[in-house]
Amino acid sequence: MITDRFVVEQITAVDAQLEIALQRYQLRSTANIPSTGKDLDTLQSVQDGLQKIKGNADALVAKLSRVSKPRIVVIDYTTILLTLEKLPLTTGGPELGELTQLLLNAIFQYVTILCYYSLTTRCLLEIPKTDDVVQYYNSINNSFWKQVLYLIQTSIPRTISFGVTIRRKLSKSLSNESLSRLPGRLFEEIQPKVNRLFFVRKFQVIGLPKIGTIGTLQFWKLLLLNLPQILINEEVQTKYQDFDAINEQTTSLLGQLTSDFKESPLPSLRNFLQLEKTASLYDVVYRTDQWATKRSKVNALYQICKPNRIIRYWPLALTFLVAGPKIVRSVWDSKFKILQFFQENVVDFMDGLIKNWVWIPLKKVWATVRHDEESEIAMMSKGTLKTEMDSLSRMVISFIVENSDDPTSIDVVRLNMDVEHGHLDEFMEIYEKQLHHPIKNILTGKLVRSLLIQIQKTKVDGSLALDGIDRMLQSQQLVFGVMALSPALLLLYLISTSAFRLVKLGTIWSNVAAKKFKLSKSLSRVERLLNYDETHGKKDKTVHLENGLLMIEVLNLSTLGTVILPKKRVQEWLEDVGELLYSDFSNKSKLNVVNRLYHVYGRYF
Repeated sequence: MITDRFVVEQITAVDAQLEIALQRYQLRSTANIPSTGKDLDTLQSVQDGLQKIKGNADALVAKLSRVSKPRIVVIDYTTILLTLEKLPLTTGGPELGELTQLLLNAIFQYVTILCYYSLTTRCLLEIPKTDDVVQYYNSINNSFWKQVLYLIQTSIPRTISFGVTIRRKLSKSLSNESLSRLPGRLFEEIQPKVNRLFFVRKFQVIGLPKIGTIGTLQFWKLLLLNLPQILINEEVQTKYQDFDAINEQTTSLLGQLTSDFKESPLPSLRNFLQLEKTASLYDVVYRTDQWATKRSKVNALYQICKPNRIIRYWPLALTFLVAGPKIVRSVWDSKFKILQFFQENVVDFMDGLIKNWVWIPLKKVWATVRHDEESEIAMMSKGTLKTEMDSLSRMVISFIVENSDDPTSIDVVRLNMDVEHGHLDEFMEIYEKQLHHPIKNILTGKLVRSLLIQIQKTKVDGSLALDGIDRMLQSQQLVFGVMALSPALLLLYLISTSAFRLVKLGTIWSNVAAKKFKLSKSLSRVERLLNYDETHGKKDKTVHLENGLLMIEVLNLSTLGTVILPKKRVQEWLEDVGELLYSDFSNKSKLNVVNRLYHVYGRYF
């Protein structure tokens, strides 16, 4: 929360001031130490109270240091109220010792800071929620069928409330008047409400239209067709007015509280809680406890809300109770068809999708590119290459020996090594000599033998090429494996990303673009608020309202930034955004902060 830093700084400052004051008090030789039993009891009571209240403050600081998400920390105001009841009513005076006054001042400061935290945090959490109420009533106002549904939903509460009101008013009149005047009295009670309903622009009249001017049938037709819409429009308009008034008032009080608290803590709290100027600290804490309690009548923010769930969902529940048994019976009778439909359209579809579009393609790609020791290529490469090479060596050596003038001078080992390395120089010399007399050598069969040896050499070269391809596949097996698994890895990435978004954002869709748009609009509103000229003598109420609106927009910036920005930059973002609320900064300095936000974090927007 954006006020957490200020609260922690204030509590830390009070701790430091209290420690320094106690040290100075101990070092003074003329320290006024209580001597009587009553003064000692008072001092002991104040010390015990300070310990309890300081414990609450220290616990708040510890929790605020750990809390990252905007949520309120509950403070034990019951203990604080019980502690304040046992303390002296004043924080000074000649009847109290110097040490007692010092401790009472510290208690006063701690308690006011705790109240400030509860009020500001509750406001910052609840005011943005009223936007949902606005959207709810906007959707009703813009849709005829939603207006009809809303009328049905609220029909029972309206009828009960109207009946109770009429009964209460008539019970008072019947005690003093006769039953003969009951119809007239009833009409007098209803007529103002009916006239107020018909004060709308569509009718362009005040009160009921005259039957004689439009005709009886047309009058009742107009009444029946437009009465539901009249009722809803009247209520929605009232809701809008109430929301605007309460929201503006609370926002203005929030801005005034944050502006004046540092200089006058207790008066600013009294003003926010709308207490008298003479209200004590106990009264402030008691009202703060009531104000911060959810659904408290003291907090006007809770008056603007949607109808409760019972009112909104009782038509659906009634429909289910009426048609539910028949629906359940139909479902039970068709359970086998439903199971078959689920099996064919969900289970079989998912099974076919994974099997035919993921698993089988992976197997085919993997079988195509991987190095298989049992494959035909590998088996041929291992057995055939050595056999063909040995055969070629024997054929070449035998051919050279038979066509040599001195067979005894031939080094067979050297020739074998030359053949293995592809050196056939001596064989090619004999082959070239045979080409000088091709017909003769063909008839004798020598040239045919040479050609067959060269064919064998070609087969050996082919086997060597296959062996090289097999070795290359074996060396690149890891690369091909990653390529084959890439579709499955992509599917796993999409599933994990969707699960992460579901946990963090509550939806599988990130909606990052929408959040970026909201952040940009919030920054624009902040800049607009800061650009207002301070030299035109604006009223205090307008200034306080702008301060409150600025706090709400800064809270929006903090919340949206934690979603859009990388985790490593979130803390830096929160610190920079928090500078927009520094009371020591002028509007020009805050505008420089906005420019820095655009400059540093603009690429994330």
